[in-house]
Amino acid sequence: MKSTFSLTEQHVTLCQQYVELLHSIEEALLYIDESFTNLKKTEAERLKADIFKAFVQIGETNGVLRQIFSDKDEAVVQAVPSV
Repeated sequence: MKSTFSLTEQHVTLCQQYVELLHSIEEALLYIDESFTNLKKTEAERLKADIFKAFVQIGETNGVLRQIFSDKDEAVVQAVPSV
């Protein structure tokens, strides 16, 4: 049986922003890592503070995403192509 589900435009936007935030955190962590060997990279301390703020946003958003997808687990699994 094939399940279907739909997301509102707001849900899609939330997911896109969530993914963008994850990418930004990844970039910041790479910058911080490089700052240990490249002393010209001087923004590491500011980025650490930004990352901690982003972790709070991730935690809050995880709860929202859990609500959006909680009753759609099987439909989501079927909708996502296997890798």
